[in-house]
Order: sequence, then structure tokens, then C-alpha cells
Amino acid sequence: MRPTTNRKAGLIAAMTVCTLALAACGNSGSGSSGADEAGPPVDVSAATAKVQELTASPTPLGISVPVDKPIPSDLKVILVNCVTSFCKPIGDQVETAGEALGWDVSIITPSSGNAAAQQNAFKSALSQDPDMIMNYTYESTVLGDGYREAFDRGIPVVSGGVLDEPAAPGQPGPLVNFSGPPGVQAQGAAVAALVAERTEGRADMLFVGLPAFPIIDSLEKGMKSGLEEYCPDTCQVRERYDLPVESIGKNAAELIVNRLRASKDVDSVFLSASVMSLGMVNALKSAGLQDIKIFTAYAEDTVLPDIKSGAIEGAAKSPGLENGWYFMDGAVRVAAGVDPAPSNSAVPNVLVTADNLGNPPVTTPITDDFEAKFLELWGK
Repeated sequence: MRPTTNRKAGLIAAMTVCTLALAACGNSGSGSSGADEAGPPVDVSAATAKVQELTASPTPLGISVPVDKPIPSDLKVILVNCVTSFCKPIGDQVETAGEALGWDVSIITPSSGNAAAQQNAFKSALSQDPDMIMNYTYESTVLGDGYREAFDRGIPVVSGGVLDEPAAPGQPGPLVNFSGPPGVQAQGAAVAALVAERTEGRADMLFVGLPAFPIIDSLEKGMKSGLEEYCPDTCQVRERYDLPVESIGKNAAELIVNRLRASKDVDSVFLSASVMSLGMVNALKSAGLQDIKIFTAYAEDTVLPDIKSGAIEGAAKSPGLENGWYFMDGAVRVAAGVDPAPSNSAVPNVLVTADNLGNPPVTTPITDDFEAKFLELWGK
């Protein structure tokens, strides 16, 4: 439809105003349409209250139900761990917790991130006839008949970081899903509160995902639901951009910045893995995009200095020191024959910002003395 005479006049007037007041009408290339257009203040008091709640300390363990039956010793347990470097600490922690239980824990890591390598790693674990398999991040959709074979042979499987629901009694599948969809969605919603607070309730976000880890979709769901709760009319995940897992530790920051250059309406970015941030702050400055606010999923060592300096707004606190202990709690409950439900998505939500991060910024436990508290739950 062609514009009417009145609409033409309006357009010309708007263009004239913009020419005379470029600072008010111009687009910096890094702001959102919501940020560029003046509007009434957004009430973010609920988000601020949630941020205050999630940055307070001390934090309880999140599991309070003790294991009230004997835990077998001398079990042979194999962890099929994820292939990326940021999964190595969880393997180390599972081994440490296993030593405290008198278990023989070994780790198998796939040779690559493709489905065939993941299936081969799981089959290798089965071939060693363990008492239990712990599976970190590998979905039933890529394991083929792995769960069925384990079930038929009487080998229980405890999983973590997958979309699979815990198996029903008498059915193949994981008996526990540590860090499953409910817990991961809650983490995304927690960071959404921080986004609403730091952007004063106006955010057009780029969500950066990793298709190699389907559980990350739950982070996006949590972020969207949180923004809908705290600033429904003025915040949104405007775009999603997926990175290949091979880019992590290599050119991830470059790829993200290139996407941000092309995304003129984006004013904030959520990194679903903190290692994506390596080199990103400087890359944004070089590209003239330093006004874009950065949020990450987990406050791991790689991002702590940038959070402390304010270059990154904040993150969900990484259970980097105790992740494996939470994972092992599910294995303990399965081995003892008690209800494993307390272990599903039990990691507490905590936010890390410059205000509650120590100096120097280092990873600290979510819960003080967590090893002793887990051992107490396990009757050790």
C-alpha cells in the first residue's frame, strides 16, 4: 500500500527530526529497539528481589534426605564423560567421591563428539561388565540400544545433563538424571532475573547455544520464562545462534561477535557455556560493540576476572567444585536401593556478580564443607 499524503508528511517530519537530533534517533549498532525508544520505566522490583535472594549466603546443600540403608563397597563404576574440556572436573570429583566410598571408578571419554563415538564409548563401558554406569550428557537418542542392553544385563545407569526423564520401574533408561531439564531451566530463569535488573527491564537478547548438548535447550526455556516473568513486554530472546562444539576454545568469540555485528537490534548476549567468553570482551571492544551486556550460564574460572571487573554482568554460580558429588549422590542412592529422587536436579541456584565475588576472583563451593555434608548424608 502506498503512503497517503498525511503519512508522507509524517515520514518527512520524522526524518527531519532525526537529522537535527542524530544522537536521539541514531542507532549505535549495539542497542535494541527497546533501548533506543524512550519509554516509561519498567518495574523490575521482583527481579531485583530475586537477585538479592540468589546472591545471598550461606547456601544449603539442596539435598537433605539421608541414605538410610547400607551402601555397598568395592563397586566397579564406569563414568562415560563428555568430550569437552569443561567436563573433566566432574570426572575428577566422581573419582574423589568414589575413593571415599571404596569404589573403583574409571572414566571413558569418547574420541570425538559425534554419535558413533558416543555409542562406542558406552558400549566399551558395557563390555567391561561394571556394577554401574554413570553417563554424563549423552542422550538416549544417540546411544542406540545402550540403555536397553544395560537394562537387560542388570547394569543400572545414572545419567546427568540429559533430556531423558528417569526411567519408570521395570523400564530401560537412566534411574537418575542429575542436572536434568527442571534444574537447568531454573538456572536459566535465575540469570533472567539478573538480565532484567541489569538492563532495567529492557533487553533484546542473543542466546548462544551448543547443539552438541541438547540439555542447553532447557537453559533457553528457562531464560525465556524468566524474562516473561520479570519484564514480559520489554524483554525477549530475539535471536538464537548455535556454535559448533569444535569452536570452543578456538574461534567461538569471533563467531559470536560476527553474528552480533549482523544483529542490529540485539543489546545483550547470553552464553550457554562460559568458555565461549574467551577473548570475547576484547573482541566486542574492537568491533565497537562494547555496550552489549554479557551474561553467562555458569561462573567458571574462565569468566571470573571479567565478572569481577564488570565486563561480564554475571552468571549462575558453577558447582565446579562439587558437581561430581551431586552426580555421585544419585549413584549412591541407586546402589543402596533407596529412592534416588532427591538427586534429580538438586544443585541450588546461586548468582555470581562483581558484588559477591571475592578478590582475587576464584571458584568457591556453593556450600561450605560440601564433602563432609555429602559423607554425612551417606552415613560415612
